[in-house]
Amino acid sequence: VKNLLTIDPEEEIPVKNVTIQRIPRVPETLPLYDILNEFQKGHSHMAVVVRHCEKTGQQSSNNNADVRDVKVDIDGGERTGT
Repeated sequence: VKNLLTIDPEEEIPVKNVTIQRIPRVPETLPLYDILNEFQKGHSHMAVVVRHCEKTGQQSSNNNADVRDVKVDIDGGERTGT
């Protein structure tokens, strides 16, 4: 999203020309502290949590999580939506 702030709307740059970082995918079994450590490294503040499907052996999207979700799960607080 930060990359979009530097784009001038008047230039009408096509979306395909905008560099967008990939969102990391993490297994639902990954401990919260591990993903929080990854977030703190600064590479991402959001991850896609995937569930491994027993039948197909493939992964499917489960939820999107960001730093606020992880903090809520760690300290047991309520998410305020901010």
